[in-house]
Amino acid sequence: MRRPTLLLVGSGRQGFREYIMDAISADHRIALITGGRCTWQRPYIVDYEPAELSDVPALLRAAMALAARNELA
Repeated sequence: MRRPTLLLVGSGRQGFREYIMDAISADHRIALITGGRCTWQRPYIVDYEPAELSDVPALLRAAMALAARNELA
């Protein structure tokens, strides 16, 4: 059975959030909307879109782009 893909908006700082992404990625694929470049998040995600996290229209565009490429849970 294929793991479901979750949409995650923002990932926070590595020291505070990497353990969460590691745990989530064990059972789910992760599509990420990020406010910056993907660096430490890369091993845990299957796809990403950059967007300003405080800009609701930009978030919606990024979410729609990810949904077009991934079957989101």
